[in-house]
Amino acid sequence: MQEEIKKAFKSVIRDQLIQRNEVHIEDLGIFKPVHLPQRKWEYKNGKVVLLPPQDYVEFKDVNQQNEQE
Repeated sequence: MQEEIKKAFKSVIRDQLIQRNEVHIEDLGIFKPVHLPQRKWEYKNGKVVLLPPQDYVEFKDVNQQNEQE
């Protein structure tokens, strides 16, 4: 039973992040999708490369937020 709940919970979180929605979990924190567009990077020698777009998930711990306030 617990495995089924874990799978369902992970599935809901994943689906919400794919839809670019923040996921707030009480007493835990916030999962937030972040998108970085394609960008240029220039090395010191002048060579320029294009960095591909990047998506990642940022997590803010609710306990850290309370300590900062």
